[in-house]
Amino acid sequence: MQDLIGDEVNKTETSTGEQAAGEDQPYVGLALKWRPRTFDEIVGQRHISETLRNAIAKGRIAQAYLFSGPRGVGKTSTARILARAINCVKGPTPEPCGRCAFCRAISAGSDMDVIEIDGASNNKVDDVRELREQVNFTPFAARYKVYIIDEVHMLSTGAFNALLKTLEEPPARVKFIFATTEPHRVPATIKSRCQVCVFGQISEPDIVGRLEAIVENEPSIAIVPDERRAVLETIGHYAEGSMRDALVALDQVVALGEGKVSISDVQELLGLVDSDACLDILEGLCTSKTADLLRIVARLVDGGRDLERVTRQLVRLVRDALILKAGGPGDLIRRTESERRRLDAIVAKVSLAQMVNISQILIGLEEQMRSGLPIRFALELAFIKLTAMGSTSDIGDLLKKLETLGNQFAGATSEIRPPEASRASLLSTQATEQPKRSAAAIPVMQETAAAAVDQPRVVPAEVRLPEDTAEPRRTGDEPGGTFRVSDRNGLFETEPTSEASPALDGEPGIAGKAPKPPLPADPKTWLREMLEREPSLAETVDAIKEIFSAREIALDGIPLD
Repeated sequence: MQDLIGDEVNKTETSTGEQAAGEDQPYVGLALKWRPRTFDEIVGQRHISETLRNAIAKGRIAQAYLFSGPRGVGKTSTARILARAINCVKGPTPEPCGRCAFCRAISAGSDMDVIEIDGASNNKVDDVRELREQVNFTPFAARYKVYIIDEVHMLSTGAFNALLKTLEEPPARVKFIFATTEPHRVPATIKSRCQVCVFGQISEPDIVGRLEAIVENEPSIAIVPDERRAVLETIGHYAEGSMRDALVALDQVVALGEGKVSISDVQELLGLVDSDACLDILEGLCTSKTADLLRIVARLVDGGRDLERVTRQLVRLVRDALILKAGGPGDLIRRTESERRRLDAIVAKVSLAQMVNISQILIGLEEQMRSGLPIRFALELAFIKLTAMGSTSDIGDLLKKLETLGNQFAGATSEIRPPEASRASLLSTQATEQPKRSAAAIPVMQETAAAAVDQPRVVPAEVRLPEDTAEPRRTGDEPGGTFRVSDRNGLFETEPTSEASPALDGEPGIAGKAPKPPLPADPKTWLREMLEREPSLAETVDAIKEIFSAREIALDGIPLD
């Protein structure tokens, strides 16, 4: 029955084509004309093509598929090819014939059993309920009824929930194919009911190879012979992994070019700059030529160049320079020999830290452009920041310098021990050694303590009283009399003297604490005087300032100048 239907439709379409052969046909863009019709024509997604071909050949076709990936990489085209493969008259087959009524109708988008739905405009619960009612009907003429829902992540939460039961147990003759550019927005309950196929960005060599094949089979496309490779590579750069974007750009370039397409036509139409201009910018950043960089920006604006595109080109160039400086493999860099030689010369003049700093600033520049900041001002500001910081030293060298200076200060002050540190050290030593004493020494210690309380010794020391300690009482009227201090442990008499004397027989003495110096009236003046007297301290402060400048850290409230 299907063979008869296919033959009749073929005869009708053939006669209609013969009648319209002499009429003017509307122009069809390259992106539609060269859309893949078979699994072999899908570019850059070999793993997905092989998976689907094997599933069809073995009869293991899933009830639902989820195709995820960036724009223009073949998700919808693969969904149509899969629908043709399972509905072809000779199928299910991994190689649809492309000549039967079903293959031709599916390619044209007019088959009644292959329904394509835009998830962005049909995202309500009522739309899904209508789909659930239609699912129960058998296919009109094809073997399977296929629902292709594009941008499925745009469905509402209620619509997803209404689709769960149908998706888990669909009728035997129904297949679902979902396509999305944002798979993270698809609920996990939907993903678990589908076979997920992740489409990746198409590599630049694959895009260029596909463009070359199209140009050879399109007599209307004429490119300057010496610039053909450069034109196609420039379009491949511009596409950023999207085959559809590359074909649309090629269509625009052919319409712009008068006679033959040249590289200048491509750059003018797409708002790009040549590689020499990007290398000039990178060299200006590495050599701190602020005025030259600002003139380049003005020239780009006057020439109508897209500064956002220029920034992306510059980011790719800086990425290549960073790989070279870090000693990465050279096969990761796709540049011409002249570009590679000049890039090597530029990279040899800068340090790895400076290249990393340039990369970070340019990455932040792209985020600022997306936030609505004027593009020209953002680009000029980034260039000024980078050139102003071009003479900064390597951060690792500065840290080593600080470490060396710190070791010098530690060696100079190791012999000076503050009184409070000595007191704390002595008390800590006594507390540590006290548990080590034998139990037999405890009565002797008690008798010694009792004798000390009954007959207090006069010990020259500084009197320190907590807030809850009794006030000292002078034993004599003369100014040099002794003080008697009482606390919970007993009575102690002291003499007001600053000289150090041994506290106990055989134990080291404790020096009196020196009076605190008065606070300076002008801290900034005092700091400058200290820096003048201590050159090593001044070098440390300069190194700290240089590190903070390289790190772009604001020192709020810390006047280093």
